[in-house]
Amino acid sequence: MRTFIIIVCALFMISCNQHTANHDNTTCRIDLKKVDSPSFYDYFSKIEITPLESSKESLIKDVTEYTYHAGKLYIFDRDQKKIFVFDNEGKLFNIINKCGNGPGEYSDLSDFRFNPSTGDLELLSPMGGIFRYDSLGQDFKGNISLPLKVSAAHRFIALNKNTYLFFCEARKGNKMVVYDIDQKKIISEMYDLPRFLFF
Repeated sequence: MRTFIIIVCALFMISCNQHTANHDNTTCRIDLKKVDSPSFYDYFSKIEITPLESSKESLIKDVTEYTYHAGKLYIFDRDQKKIFVFDNEGKLFNIINKCGNGPGEYSDLSDFRFNPSTGDLELLSPMGGIFRYDSLGQDFKGNISLPLKVSAAHRFIALNKNTYLFFCEARKGNKMVVYDIDQKKIISEMYDLPRFLFF
């Protein structure tokens, strides 16, 4: 027993040696009193404010999302299930309102994007899939159904012409799904929220 205690003490003494690390630390001093704030003009050449038309037809309840595409401002109002399209002068150009139960119509609308590969306007209905229209949202081009393992999708983005990434808030397990529309197959799943985040 005495030998064991001596060996343990010797190990403690050997392991407690102080090692001096030779790190080449470079210090950069910054005088905070001499730091200049970046100018607006470092990032932007000009700013323009364009008031939008405020007629009875163009009233927006809630700006959920917006994007500027091909000289038009697209404003998505989720509460009204509509996308308002304005020209550069702020005049109402078009209202995309395809809510219904017929061909090319959605029952709900949760997201919209322009497909960078095709230029088509794509509208996401959480349980109905993606509805493709021409860039002005007038001519219906087709529907992309959701994968069978996805009951509802709330956000999406086209990764390329045939592959989409869906974010599914209510899905158990992985919330993000990469889906190939040609193969009609889920390629990848990711982003499972830890249980401790749920109340």
